[in-house]
Amino acid sequence: MATAVVSGRVDEAIRQRADIAMRKANLTPTDVIQGVWATMAKTGEVPDIVRPVTAVPKEQEAMARLDRFLNSLPPANSTYAGWSDDDILALRARDE
Repeated sequence: MATAVVSGRVDEAIRQRADIAMRKANLTPTDVIQGVWATMAKTGEVPDIVRPVTAVPKEQEAMARLDRFLNSLPPANSTYAGWSDDDILALRARDE
């Protein structure tokens, strides 16, 4: 069987934590790479677990940004709770 060398770069802190997990599982980086490559060859798909975070669909990322924005807003002022659009427009017109 012919073999090929596969290489890549990984953040050092992630590599260290992954090395610990692999040692606990009695695996080597070669075992992990061979397993992932064999799975992709068998299924024809990249496992979800190895997809980069940047591969999140645009809609999900947009919703995450909206959620972060909404959570950054100050709490609502209860003084205006229950006001209708007409009430607010009347107040604005009075102040002009």
